[in-house]
Amino acid sequence: MFMGVTALASIAVPFGTLGSADILIRNVSRNKILFKKYWGDAILTTFFCSLVVICLSFLIGKSILPKFIPNVLIVSILVSDILGLSIWNLCCGAFLGVNRHKNTAQLHIFYNFFKVLSAIALVILFDKPNAINWSFLYVLGTMITAVFSFFFVCLNLGFPQLELSQIKHNIFQGIYFSLDRSAANINSSIDRTMLSSLSTLSVTGIYSAAYRLIEVGYIPILVIFSSTYTRFFEEGALGISNAFKFAKRLIPVISTYGIFFVIGCIFFAPFIPYILGESYIDSVPVLYWLAPMPLIIGMQLIAADTLTGSGYQKLRGLVQIMAALINISLNYFLIPIFSWRGAAWATLTTDSLILLCYWGLLWRLNYKNLKNSS
Repeated sequence: MFMGVTALASIAVPFGTLGSADILIRNVSRNKILFKKYWGDAILTTFFCSLVVICLSFLIGKSILPKFIPNVLIVSILVSDILGLSIWNLCCGAFLGVNRHKNTAQLHIFYNFFKVLSAIALVILFDKPNAINWSFLYVLGTMITAVFSFFFVCLNLGFPQLELSQIKHNIFQGIYFSLDRSAANINSSIDRTMLSSLSTLSVTGIYSAAYRLIEVGYIPILVIFSSTYTRFFEEGALGISNAFKFAKRLIPVISTYGIFFVIGCIFFAPFIPYILGESYIDSVPVLYWLAPMPLIIGMQLIAADTLTGSGYQKLRGLVQIMAALINISLNYFLIPIFSWRGAAWATLTTDSLILLCYWGLLWRLNYKNLKNSS
């Protein structure tokens, strides 16, 4: 019940900020003097867009979710994940834009700290906790984190000022960021979602367990791109060729890590059941198939962030949307025949296509830019 609503919220979350966090990072990285005005526009856009998205998501949820799910649970989760997380994410973006990564890390600690407090409160306050009890504590913890993060940014960087003349322009640009993030969320989770409906729950559990281990492999990659995201905008302001030069410096790091991760999976996967328990024994073959994913995703992000930093977010979003449609189609046809292998093949095929499209676009745009310059 709870996970069903959070799945709906995860698709809607990117539209809560309408790309405000990315636009804030882009603008601030290029002109830090105007931070307060950019910050004010981003907060205003995020607040009102989140309210609209919450209302629309609630109406959609009432039509597609099981009827027995209480309204209060749906509203609590939507407010938490769409409004609360959007504000918190925007605050993280504010610090990233001015290259204060220590403060960004502190916000992540605050978020996890309040989530742990919520879980402890659930055990202490309720004898027989249920989904509704957790939804109240869930939204309370997230909103406290959001308010705390907002004032933390204000006290460190300044309180927001409004520059309404740019909001309309930013909203149109933000749509592409939102579509990209939403499609990316679909691409990253549709295999498990469709596996649960087209196969058995035991198979879904085996596949999901392996995927959780793969997601651990994403962490170093995501840390790298979180710390370099601002740099892509700074270099991209000078043209895609400058951003591409910077991007090429990341290729040896990402490719080396990705290759070592694959080798590590091949050699250490058989020992995982002895370390994590026998329940993981059936996940070992899945892990072999999914081992290349960190390498593929890492190489994707190099090209994707180069496109975004150079002003080609629209192309990045279109690739993700087309990939989501392909991914859904492949899973629909492959899972009933090949079970979890079909889900793995669909994921590998789709992400490989995304990788090829991103790099094809990047090479083409860079070549065109160099040709025009000469």
